[in-house]
Amino acid sequence: MLKHLVIKNYALIRHLEMSPATGLNIITGETGAGKSIMLGAVGLLLGNRADTRVLYDEDEKCVIEGTFAIGAYALEKFFEEEELDYEADCVIRREISPKGKSRAFVNDTPVTLDVLNQLGDALMDIHSQHETLLLGDQRFQLSLVDAYAGNASLLENYKLAYSDYSKARKALESLRAEARSLQQEAEFNQFQFEELSRMSLQAAEQEGLEEELQVLENAEEIKRRLNEALEALGRSELSASTMLGAGKQTLQAITGFSPAYGAFAERLNNLLIELNDLEQEMEREEERVEYDPERTQEVQQRLSEIYRLQQKHGVKDIASLLRIQEDLDGKLQKIGNLDESTAAAEASLKKAEEHMLQVADELSTRRAAVMDRI
Repeated sequence: MLKHLVIKNYALIRHLEMSPATGLNIITGETGAGKSIMLGAVGLLLGNRADTRVLYDEDEKCVIEGTFAIGAYALEKFFEEEELDYEADCVIRREISPKGKSRAFVNDTPVTLDVLNQLGDALMDIHSQHETLLLGDQRFQLSLVDAYAGNASLLENYKLAYSDYSKARKALESLRAEARSLQQEAEFNQFQFEELSRMSLQAAEQEGLEEELQVLENAEEIKRRLNEALEALGRSELSASTMLGAGKQTLQAITGFSPAYGAFAERLNNLLIELNDLEQEMEREEERVEYDPERTQEVQQRLSEIYRLQQKHGVKDIASLLRIQEDLDGKLQKIGNLDESTAAAEASLKKAEEHMLQVADELSTRRAAVMDRI
């Protein structure tokens, strides 16, 4: 039921608002008074097409808005399927810009004219003289038959069965489309997976290899610097350890004079212990560093291959390459299970179709049984 109608800048109407009363409303007037124009405006709310010729003022947009009471029309499922907000008072709005662009809204949500047409069919029937649109519409005729036969419950069962069938069919079509796509990419995916798999990548190896390469490429400089440091710390006559040892012996001669002198000697002793540990670690590191052209080339090649794969796949770390490898493996595994998945989907579709046809046959039988009595 139309509760409120607003027409702005449409044909001969600059601004009109009306709220029909419940029950019968009659609008009268002379020929040319605008009765058909009002019906034309309402037709736009129901999905009819429009152009800029309907504008009263060609510099302003046309707005037509209707508020419909739809609580008794059982349209909740339609609103859910179209992802629209359902309200018992539904507001439909059409806007036509001066440039001819038309927009439609249902409860402030943009919709297509097709959706507006479907909703309008459930809300209102507009016909002119000598026309009986609903009586000639097959869907309306069937609704009368179903109402007379008391098929409401059976009709709802059929709608549910058809919905299940449609979902099963779409699921099968989607699976087949996915299968075609996977099969087309299978050879390339297999190549990429094997390329990554052969590398036996480890999540943290890149950082370790880059650090190792730095040492290998600068081995001679590193060994020279470490030896110079060791010379200064303990290998020369005037090394740090020699001077600290001399200082410790000097202080030990006066420790009996004050506890402070004993503390100084103890601290020097701790420094000597720490210095000795540092020297040993540095010596081990110096022995470990070797100029190894073969290992250098091996690390360079490994890193070069890692960098190539990262550039190829548009990533910056090995963790991302491993995720890509896992994803490729999943796609390849899925191809192996396609036959089983497709067979299961086909079985589900067949079962849904059989149930739908069974309900449809029952519905057809009940309709036919009452046709002679209508």
